[in-house]
This record gives sequence, C-alpha cells and structure tokens, in this order.
Amino acid sequence: AYDIAGAAGIRHVYLGNVDDPERSTTWCSGCGARLIERRGYTLGAWGLTPEGCCQVCATPLPGRFAPLPGRWGNRRWPVRLSDFE
Repeated sequence: AYDIAGAAGIRHVYLGNVDDPERSTTWCSGCGARLIERRGYTLGAWGLTPEGCCQVCATPLPGRFAPLPGRWGNRRWPVRLSDFE
C-alpha cells in the first residue's frame, strides 16, 4: 500500500499500526528530511517549525500542527459501549 500510494503521486505517505519506522515516518517532499518520526503512537524526531514547515528547507507540510509534538504515546483509553447508547 505504501509503495502504491507513492507511485500514485501521494507525497506524504506513512504507515500506521505497523512496526516499520522507515515507512511510519513522514518525510519532506522538498528535501527528504525526516519531519515526523513515529513508533507506534510514540513520536520521535520532530522536524517541523511551529508553522508546520520543514526545518531544513521550509517546505510546508499540509495539515494543522501544534507548535510542539504531543505526548500521546502508547496509552490506552477505556471505551465503555454504554456511553454510546
């Protein structure tokens, strides 16, 4: 799926729910720098400016980003089905 999406011209492809650090990372479409490194739900390297641009070449990454990475991590939240009835 990763290779197919890239071949179709999608610029910011990344895999989720897979232990593949290289393909779970978002790379800059301008210079190839690492923008958002992921390992599961944990963020590693953060290569974005507070405005959401690449720190190396200033290419903007489409989306809305906080100035700093969040700390969601590998936490689990309980889901109670009775809350949705």
